Amino acid sequence: MKDDKELEPTTNASTKSGGAPCGVTNCVIRYSLLVAWMVVIWLFSAQPNSAEVTRGLFGESNFLVRKLAHFTEYAVLSVLGLASFSSHGANPPNSLLQKIGGRRAMQSAIILAISFAISDEIHQAFVPGRSAAIQDVLVDSAGAITAMLMVSWWQRRSSHGSSA
Repeated sequence: MKDDKELEPTTNASTKSGGAPCGVTNCVIRYSLLVAWMVVIWLFSAQPNSAEVTRGLFGESNFLVRKLAHFTEYAVLSVLGLASFSSHGANPPNSLLQKIGGRRAMQSAIILAISFAISDEIHQAFVPGRSAAIQDVLVDSAGAITAMLMVSWWQRRSSHGSSA
């Protein structure tokens, strides 16, 4: 017969700090949000002649608004990717293994965002009134990388603040 401790559910950093457990439901929600956001980006990209439509709305600010939209879309995508790819409860909080896992999740989120940006631009090449642009991939990539740098900075700042 197994020890009672072995039968107890495992806890992780999230449950110890009072957060919701990172179970199957939470994982499904995270991946569902990620996929839903990818669909939103794809639907925006499928709009024919969108530059003319937004030019009517934003006038001379159109270029800046569109580039900021690209940057923001992919910043959000990378954060949702990070939330989906992060491992929870597998390693003790603040351990080296957790930090390595966090880096891998960030790298995976960036790779996902950049890969999706490339495929999105290829998709746009087949949409009437749209074209593929390498500068959009660069702006998208910058959004994803900036978001991960901000998350990393925030995590470091939070961990230093909590240890004081």
